[in-house]
Amino acid sequence: MTITYPLLVNALIAGLLMGGFYAALSVGATIAFGLLDIVNIAHPTFAVIGAYAVLVLNRTFNIDPILCGLLLTPVFYAAGMLLYQVYHHFFERCGDDAMRGLAFFFGLMFIAEVALIMLFGVDFRYVHAPYITTTWNFGAVALPLRLGCHSPARFSCWSRWNCF
Repeated sequence: MTITYPLLVNALIAGLLMGGFYAALSVGATIAFGLLDIVNIAHPTFAVIGAYAVLVLNRTFNIDPILCGLLLTPVFYAAGMLLYQVYHHFFERCGDDAMRGLAFFFGLMFIAEVALIMLFGVDFRYVHAPYITTTWNFGAVALPLRLGCHSPARFSCWSRWNCF
């Protein structure tokens, strides 16, 4: 198999963009465990629930997916605060060990994933936006906007985290 230069560059760009997305997603789990000492293994499931909420808003009201994410941010922030208040009331305040909290979040993750499968099934779902099928070509290098549209938000979060 021959690896050409354009294929290599495109694979590196796609890998960097997706790696940045996963790194941004893991920051929340890192903060929750590192600073708060809460083992929230349901963190990725909450991200998937947010993605399905964006999908429902996008298909129902034809709102741009990035705008949906911005609109849903305060909603999920409030839901997370409520969830952590419940966690704190039943586990931290009582002085229970971390294993009970781990079991709480594992059970929450299991219930949420089963509910999502029952509601949406296991098929792929796609949001509708004009930039999803757009690709910028710079010579032999192709930059699909569906991978790069979250880069400004990622850079904004990174710059706020590192500069302040």
